[in-house]
Amino acid sequence: FDKGIEDRARHYTSNLVKLGFADVNRNISKVGELLINTDKLKKDKLERPEQIDGVKVIYAEGLFSAKKALDIYKNGQPVLINVQEAEEKERILAYLDGFVSATNGKIEVIEDKILVILLPEGVEIE
Repeated sequence: FDKGIEDRARHYTSNLVKLGFADVNRNISKVGELLINTDKLKKDKLERPEQIDGVKVIYAEGLFSAKKALDIYKNGQPVLINVQEAEEKERILAYLDGFVSATNGKIEVIEDKILVILLPEGVEIE
């Protein structure tokens, strides 16, 4: 039996208390809940910009939002797609790749399996 386990547990959780993620009784605080459940966290425009240098940004969490990105792409505009929070990243990226390939556009991977840009035919990025 480990007699020092309680002391070590108190030592390791004391930083959680200092940072506000837990109260003095070591119960998870509201801030701690947000750390655990980031889907409850409301992001501001700096964290989720709508455009970067005039290119629309879509945060695709499913196929519906991916289709929204394709509507922008069909109008001849480039679109940046972030699939970081999507459950079916591979499926969404395959869907986008198939559509873009069929329309002679390009899909550029900016960050592997997270961030791509769709470029309609004749549109280039610097």
